[in-house]
Amino acid sequence: MKRLILLLVTMVGLLIGSCHHRKITKMSIWTNADYLKIEYSGNIVFNDANTDIVYISPNGYFKCKNKEDELIAQSTAKNHIDYELNGERQNAQLNTQGRMLLKDAIKEIAKQRQAN
Repeated sequence: MKRLILLLVTMVGLLIGSCHHRKITKMSIWTNADYLKIEYSGNIVFNDANTDIVYISPNGYFKCKNKEDELIAQSTAKNHIDYELNGERQNAQLNTQGRMLLKDAIKEIAKQRQAN
């Protein structure tokens, strides 16, 4: 009887732990001396022009980095998107530098999706 209870507790623990496991997608693009690293998790929706993030699912994130800059986008509790550029929190909108990095990263993701 104790073994059965222990087995059930173990199985429930494994099931609960597996619910929080998310798929993480990572890619690195190298062109000449430049590189772009992209990592994201959760459901991420881009605008029709593939230049901006419209939605990130709860607990999801989007990270991209090139030689000069690192951008992180995360969903808030109110389904807004918070941006952080080079360790500094951004206001409602990204600056030009952040927009260009985000646009380049989304463009690369779109290329990968078309190739598959």
